[in-house]
Amino acid sequence: MTVKALPDSGVSESFLTEKFAKKLRLKKSSNSSAVWTAPGGEMRTNQRVNAQFTVPALHEDRLAEWNPHVAKALGKCDMTIGSDILQFLKIDLRFSDNVAEWDGSELPFEDGEATPSRRCG
Repeated sequence: MTVKALPDSGVSESFLTEKFAKKLRLKKSSNSSAVWTAPGGEMRTNQRVNAQFTVPALHEDRLAEWNPHVAKALGKCDMTIGSDILQFLKIDLRFSDNVAEWDGSELPFEDGEATPSRRCG
């Protein structure tokens, strides 16, 4: 299954949409619920999903496993890769030269003028 993901270093935790989470095994979060304040309002969740994924644009042969929170929707994205995953995998978002780097493999950022409608698709 292919998921459109947006790396976002300003988000502390990672999220996957309910649509994709239903295809995976849901499990209750260790907390009864979690709430985040976002520009669009509060985000609430009480579920996480056990997800395995690759980032083929950086390393085709690496499989990562994480338990992102489940969100009703994330705009045009299926997943938001927050700083929790970025730090764990040691993915470096280098704004100095607009490159995402993971263990020697680099991927240039999209055009800085890209509109939100172009993100994730």
